[in-house]
Amino acid sequence: MRRNSRKNTLFVTRQEVLTKKGWNQHLGLFARLKAEYMSGDETDRDEEGKKIHPPSYTIAEAEWQSRKFKGLMRKLEDWHNEEWRNPTIDGDYKGGNGPRLRHRSGKIVSVPAPRGLWRNCYSKKWKAKLKPHQVQALEMIDDDYDFTLPSVHGSIDDGEESMESD
Repeated sequence: MRRNSRKNTLFVTRQEVLTKKGWNQHLGLFARLKAEYMSGDETDRDEEGKKIHPPSYTIAEAEWQSRKFKGLMRKLEDWHNEEWRNPTIDGDYKGGNGPRLRHRSGKIVSVPAPRGLWRNCYSKKWKAKLKPHQVQALEMIDDDYDFTLPSVHGSIDDGEESMESD
């Protein structure tokens, strides 16, 4: 239950960044997604099994997601974190706990994949494991999605990060 709540929080905050920044070109992608399709995270614990403070989380990557898709999601998280740390308008300030500290571990998990995304949203390695009828059931858009989004640090790129290839 708690993990689904965290997935929903991540999904909503990513979508809020798009709306707030006026990056409406990505809202069509988000309209096809649900929180359950997102990568999850697991609470980091010490050697005694106790929660680490401040809490940090290991990302459990969704197997179906391509590297570029993951890159876009991470960039949206970066923008959210930046806005939280440096509010520009008084109403932007949010008290309470800050954004989650999430780090990659290479852990891959199988979660449901959404139907009807662009072909480059899905991992090539994952698609290669599917049977032909499963690939057909994805109802993939036979075109590449444009993952372009400004980086928090000022450069613009297409969502590609230094991650393992699909």
